[in-house]
Amino acid sequence: MPAVMVALEAQFDLAGTAGERSVAAGDFFQELFTVDVGENEILTLVTLPAVQTAAYAKLHHRASRYAIVGVAAMLDLDGPACQSARVGVTGLASH
Repeated sequence: MPAVMVALEAQFDLAGTAGERSVAAGDFFQELFTVDVGENEILTLVTLPAVQTAAYAKLHHRASRYAIVGVAAMLDLDGPACQSARVGVTGLASH
């Protein structure tokens, strides 16, 4: 669910022979089935922030149920006022 991870601003922690590093979801997902993990690295932790309001919807392929297009949205509300909003979309383009 790359769209969800991007909308939530997830962080991916990686460890390998060269040490440890953290990658933001927007940089982690690069192309279809391609992520920013080096040859000698392994994913060790995914961090998701606490979220007040979020939603995910997809148009899925009938046979496989995989998303043809998926949209995730996250809102940070202060009462009725929206303080910030993030949207992640998959199936449209690589970025």
